[in-house]
Amino acid sequence: MGLEFEDDCSYYYRLAVTTPTLHLASPLYLIFEFSNRHLDAITVAALLQAALGGCTADFFVAQCSPLIFRFHVASPRVGEIILHQKPIRHRNYAFSFARSLSLLPPTPAAPDSCMSLATFLQVPEDLCLHFEGVVSMQLRSTVTIDPRHNRHGCRMYACVIQFPFTLHAHSMALILARLFGGCFSHFNVTDEGDSCFSFTIASPAVANLIAAMGDFHKRGMMIRFPRPSAMGGPARSLAGKTESPVH
Repeated sequence: MGLEFEDDCSYYYRLAVTTPTLHLASPLYLIFEFSNRHLDAITVAALLQAALGGCTADFFVAQCSPLIFRFHVASPRVGEIILHQKPIRHRNYAFSFARSLSLLPPTPAAPDSCMSLATFLQVPEDLCLHFEGVVSMQLRSTVTIDPRHNRHGCRMYACVIQFPFTLHAHSMALILARLFGGCFSHFNVTDEGDSCFSFTIASPAVANLIAAMGDFHKRGMMIRFPRPSAMGGPARSLAGKTESPVH
């Protein structure tokens, strides 16, 4: 995608996307609608290169807020072309471009008690990335799978022993994504009653890794992830086939 945009700018307009000379560059803003990954200037520069081409260092990315970044392109003309691009949507993030922050609707003031989910769960922001890295390195797999494209998967369980408030399927999916990575909507969480939830992960091997981590236990919180066989039966695949229990 980035190479295509860069080639079009070069072929049709004889323009480069970025310039190494900051004082000649034209500023724009990148506004994220959401992201389930931690964002910083380096990550956003890589996303810009993937979307627009150019050189990551020459975007001169600066973070304005957790979801807003300022970056630079080679000229105002390139900026105009970029501003006509449609918002970019991905399962892990969505963002659009703006000329200035004055064009954005005012953001309602957040209460003083507002905090990130990772802070609330008392875990590092990049915990999920570390787990995803282990799954990728050891199993050559992802944590979750898209059920629209792959009907094979393994159902696992999360039993809430203690939590500050009542959890529902959607909030449990967000917690799973923060702890283990993957796409929260692909966990396909179901409330089984009695503070127990079932969810889908990529394979029994991934379930094995999650169970091996033991209980999630923080101050005022405890969630247990038993192996599927401990819940009274073998692991179930999305295709409806019976798989061997995870040992």
